[in-house]
Amino acid sequence: MSLEQLAALGTSLNERHQEYWEGFVADIGNVSRLVAGGCDSRTLVEFLMQGIGLGRAAGSLDSRRTRPDRATHVDDLLALRRTAAVYSDPEDFGRQLAALLRRTSEQGDGVLLTSIHRVKGLEWDRVLVFAADEDLMPHQLATDIEEERRVLHVAVTRAHDQVVVLADESRPSPFLDELEGRPSPRMRRRTDPTTAREEAKASRRAKSAKSAGLGAGTSDAADEEPYDEALFESLRQWRLQEARRQDVRAFHVFSNRVLRNITRRAPTTTAELAAVSGVGPSKLAAYGEAVLDVISQHNGS
Repeated sequence: MSLEQLAALGTSLNERHQEYWEGFVADIGNVSRLVAGGCDSRTLVEFLMQGIGLGRAAGSLDSRRTRPDRATHVDDLLALRRTAAVYSDPEDFGRQLAALLRRTSEQGDGVLLTSIHRVKGLEWDRVLVFAADEDLMPHQLATDIEEERRVLHVAVTRAHDQVVVLADESRPSPFLDELEGRPSPRMRRRTDPTTAREEAKASRRAKSAKSAGLGAGTSDAADEEPYDEALFESLRQWRLQEARRQDVRAFHVFSNRVLRNITRRAPTTTAELAAVSGVGPSKLAAYGEAVLDVISQHNGS
């Protein structure tokens, strides 16, 4: 079915639902163009998670869960992203993933894959601790940091000869600093959901007061650097339209701070845009072309 035929199915819907349907069709078109442009599987999964909103949906489903010893929907998406980094061709990714899930080994020797929670009291010559990432160690649902620290201790003490700990370079576990004998400045205190909501409200009130000039506050030196206000306004208008199309808050597209960072550099290529603070791979895949178009129009080129 073509995009035009898919779009035509929404003509019988009411106005609001038709708007959602058009956004859905537009998302499919964006994914298609991304793949046609030569993106790899990981970039595609990142775009589905961040640009389309699958990550937000998974996070919403996970928000009421309280069992850190079981995989969440976000955990599953992160595992999919890691797999996509290995099977990089998006044209074959679905087939390769299905084959991987069906694979069984008839060999006597191999690798034992297990969770940390099931290996207490067991030991091997060599152990690989996989995915020592932020939000997994400690787990995003955990409230007892000491218990999470003990879980990692179990993992790294299962080996007789060698243990290797692997983490995502862009988001490693704060526990890794501690393994090297350094206190982690990135360790976040976990609280119960009620306290967390109260702290979030207090944080929002503080930010509102600061923006209204009611608090002394300080800002990073970079935030004080001049920027092109006209370009910022053009980007802000584009962001508003994009947020309305997706039916999300504007800051889900880009925060004001990131927009200012973009205006300060005024990138003209994808590589230059990728170097701007706050523009990660998923944002680049989802909005890079549109942002560069806004800048090009602003510059009159």
